Amino acid sequence: MEETAVGDPKIRGRVKFLKENFGFLENLDQSTERDSFFHSSALVNIDYAALKIGDLLEYSISLSSEDDKNYKAREIRIVRKPFGAFSLKGPAHYVNEDDFLVYDLIPGERIFAAVADGLSNPPDTGAWASSEALTLLSKEIEASPFKDKGTALHLEKNKITFRKIIDTVQQEFKLLQKKMTDAKRRGKTTLIFVVCDKENYIAASAGDSFILKIDLSGKNYPNYIIGNREGRIKSSVLSPIGDRDASWKPEVVSGKILANEGLLLCSDGIMLNSIQRFITANLSSQDIAKKLVEYSIQEGGSDDATCTLISL
Repeated sequence: MEETAVGDPKIRGRVKFLKENFGFLENLDQSTERDSFFHSSALVNIDYAALKIGDLLEYSISLSSEDDKNYKAREIRIVRKPFGAFSLKGPAHYVNEDDFLVYDLIPGERIFAAVADGLSNPPDTGAWASSEALTLLSKEIEASPFKDKGTALHLEKNKITFRKIIDTVQQEFKLLQKKMTDAKRRGKTTLIFVVCDKENYIAASAGDSFILKIDLSGKNYPNYIIGNREGRIKSSVLSPIGDRDASWKPEVVSGKILANEGLLLCSDGIMLNSIQRFITANLSSQDIAKKLVEYSIQEGGSDDATCTLISL
């Protein structure tokens, strides 16, 4: 039966009904108000078994020349959120010393993400340190040129900006320390953060938290862009936020990112021995982050576990 393409080839809709190997989509495009039929064979980047009612999809539609009332969806791709984040308290602590931030700087074009892991005893001091460091960092990011659409990510030039940002966070944090009259005067925290667009990333680190570049298809093993396996097994944490100025040596890196890649920011409570089982095209960024954290806690980890996953 001959089919005719209709309207915008990038229509968006939500899964409304699912059967054994077919279903119907509620078209969100105003020019195509009727539901669209689809067959599982039309799915491009997700398995039919992984689809759920309400999933947001992007597709083209066609209609039969014999009966123009029947829309048929083709070349269907799931529209994933560009980021996910999850955190759980570890069994060894009565509060979660980890904290995170992740949000759009320019919707659909540029993302900011950060993870902080408080280090101090008692644990509520570590929780205070991670929260305050992220508050200071967010203030600096909001005042930076990275929210400006007219500002491209120039890797080497913006590495200087990132170094200034993390230095400022360190200086402002130490001023807060001096104002404290309790254990918070000794509060410290690791801090990693990244700004990422569709082609480039810039990242900075203070302490032993780490960032991995991952292949979202799950075919290739993740690579460290900040941190390393050897550093993760050391007992001491070098150069966290709140450390002495003489020991202050943050790291700033930049690089390219491909369409099928993402950046995973992790506290040191994340276990990587089975990471490949959770990285698959059938899972959203949020699902991957959640499963990694839950696995890290369930498989004997005593520390808090936090990760964020970003990808455009």
